[in-house]
Amino acid sequence: MKDGKHLIYVKDEERIIECNHDEVILEALKRENVYGMAKGCFGGGCGICKIQVLDGQYEIIQKMSRAHINPAEREEGYVLGCCVKLKSNVTIIKEKTI
Repeated sequence: MKDGKHLIYVKDEERIIECNHDEVILEALKRENVYGMAKGCFGGGCGICKIQVLDGQYEIIQKMSRAHINPAEREEGYVLGCCVKLKSNVTIIKEKTI
């Protein structure tokens, strides 16, 4: 953590952005215009902010809709950015890699 911020390495855009320790990932993605995320419900229901965390630690702070994140995806690190706060630096992607 640097100055109360964690770093997010956005692998598929080859960018590094900062996320404040007290904000959800979606707030940082929107602020830095990552993936063109201009909106989202911030309630875990719309699925717009679905990402995969490849490494790093995070905390799920609210329920995520199973319509958007099923148990198998959750095991693979998929989360909704509006429901997650960081506990360390992370690497994320928007789409599944082949």
